[in-house]
Amino acid sequence: MRGKLWIGVLLFLLFGSVGLDALTPEELRNALISRYGRPAATEFVEVAGGPSATHLLMEDFHGKKQSLSLLLLNTKDLRWRLRVSGFARKPLATVAEQCRRHNALIGVNGGYFFISEDGAPLGTLRIDGVHLERSKMPNGALFLVDAEGRFGGIVPPGKDDPKRYANAIQCAPALMFGGKILPQHDPSRHPRTAVGIHPDGTLIFLVADGRHLNRAAGLTYAEMGELFAELGCRDAMNLDGGGSSTLYFKGCNPQDIFNYPCDNKKFDHQGLRRVASALLIEAAR
Repeated sequence: MRGKLWIGVLLFLLFGSVGLDALTPEELRNALISRYGRPAATEFVEVAGGPSATHLLMEDFHGKKQSLSLLLLNTKDLRWRLRVSGFARKPLATVAEQCRRHNALIGVNGGYFFISEDGAPLGTLRIDGVHLERSKMPNGALFLVDAEGRFGGIVPPGKDDPKRYANAIQCAPALMFGGKILPQHDPSRHPRTAVGIHPDGTLIFLVADGRHLNRAAGLTYAEMGELFAELGCRDAMNLDGGGSSTLYFKGCNPQDIFNYPCDNKKFDHQGLRRVASALLIEAAR
């Protein structure tokens, strides 16, 4: 562990409080501790009065050691906007490169793509009204963002027309809809990235490290669904995982990588994979 408690990293001018009620980092940590016990170590980083990320090194999460990063974004806070970033084919870019390209403060990896072929997205990838995907995906869920960068929902394909939104990322499986955990049939354990929405308007991004059994075993889909339910989410969906799982947070360390991406097979901050899409958080203009 990096051995520091990052509090109030100032990435730009202090905005102050906007007085909007939303899930706090303290409430999130307390909810996890009450269910899974105290972590062996905790780290925290935030934009002053804005998005925050918490890293928990868990000794006994369903009997496994886990390295979990959770990012909170208050979607009612108009100082922040979402951006869907991506590519129709190779060359691709890491989450860090995509954040720096758009001057975004925070980012996580997006949906599936044909990694061993041309890098084209699998499932809906819509950016500024343009579809970039090569192949459709009939299941999973859609993460919707409007033209102003506002969150539009996590919805099943076909239930809410994504064409009403300028931006969308699709991935699978869906983890929760309407406050109910969805059954999962794949018991495999890997690094994972996922996102859920709390009824108060807080987006919760989860990045679980993995493929390091003595430090980070990785999560199953069922465990992620249970975790989002414990945090009170209404809807949640899986994003791409494995070597793609990345949380970029500008200023959190010399590399700006908060989690431990595994594509270099080392438990460090340098194993980033080039990915076809990403969800970014930036200051509203």
